[in-house]
Amino acid sequence: PRFPTLVEDSLTGFDNMAQLDLDIYLTGHPEQPFEGIEHAMRVQVRPHPLLNQQPWTEFIAERRAEFLSRVEAERQQLRLQ
Repeated sequence: PRFPTLVEDSLTGFDNMAQLDLDIYLTGHPEQPFEGIEHAMRVQVRPHPLLNQQPWTEFIAERRAEFLSRVEAERQQLRLQ
């Protein structure tokens, strides 16, 4: 293989990202990321309404699972050849 440690390196990257202690996490989705929390942000409620690790943790876990699924699918294709 051209990059023999690519899968392991990628999984290490996912694991490292999952351990990040984020200040805030802004989604890249087109829906309103501040919907329902505008007032809380204006009056400076603490803890900050965007201080929420769960979406980031879920995002990384989903991407890691998708990556592993693609790796397994490609490995199965190689076995069939």
